[in-house]
Amino acid sequence: MNAQTIQEIMQMEDGQQIMAVEGKVKFAGDLDTGTSVKGVDWSKQFFVLISGRSEIACTMWDAEGNEVEKGEDVRIEATKNKKGKWTGIEKSSYTDRKGVFVHTVTIQANSVRINGTPQERAETRDDDAPPDDALADDPAPATSEQPMLPKQHNGWKRSTTAAPVSEEEGILATRQHLVRLANLHKMCIDVANSITGPHLKFLGLEEFLNPGFLQSTVHSLFIEASSRRSDDGVTWWSYVDKMPAHALKPPPQA
Repeated sequence: MNAQTIQEIMQMEDGQQIMAVEGKVKFAGDLDTGTSVKGVDWSKQFFVLISGRSEIACTMWDAEGNEVEKGEDVRIEATKNKKGKWTGIEKSSYTDRKGVFVHTVTIQANSVRINGTPQERAETRDDDAPPDDALADDPAPATSEQPMLPKQHNGWKRSTTAAPVSEEEGILATRQHLVRLANLHKMCIDVANSITGPHLKFLGLEEFLNPGFLQSTVHSLFIEASSRRSDDGVTWWSYVDKMPAHALKPPPQA
């Protein structure tokens, strides 16, 4: 199984499955553990992979027993689930509080294959790995796979420069985000016109069918759909994440 390069991963859309990723661990945070509001135990580790002159931030869930350490060479491969679908590694991203767009990788440790045991990987560790000079006090990415974390966590801080972003990459990522937002807004308009409008006519309230009322309805729908939510108190997402990064086709005409 060929691993995607870090540069190839940074060109991917959020949510896309990554077959394999590899590199040297430039920074490894402490294991973080907790229990969700539903009583489900969780663990995760933040680390930065570097390969050549490229690096990318990674968050690994269910990390207990699979922790990586600074200086070791790591290869992480996706596996197939019971339905035969590749799973375990996804491309994600976030924009930090300083407005810096950061590419990230989200890993589910229980659904991937990591080269060797922690003891075997320790034999490849390079104690002269690059220093953690890229770390800054910004919060963890809030993607569909992970919640916001405190600025500083167990003595280490989040990286805001985990993956250098070129002007072209920044423009592409911004456009993809705006297209997702526009698609969600378009869907809100379609729903308001196809459901709210006819219902008002049915109720004999045609006087409310004016641009101001419909605009308010669309605004309310968009706020609700774009708000981040969680099913278990650990994983946070919004319907913006579920929108494609290309224009939606017009709805079928009645």
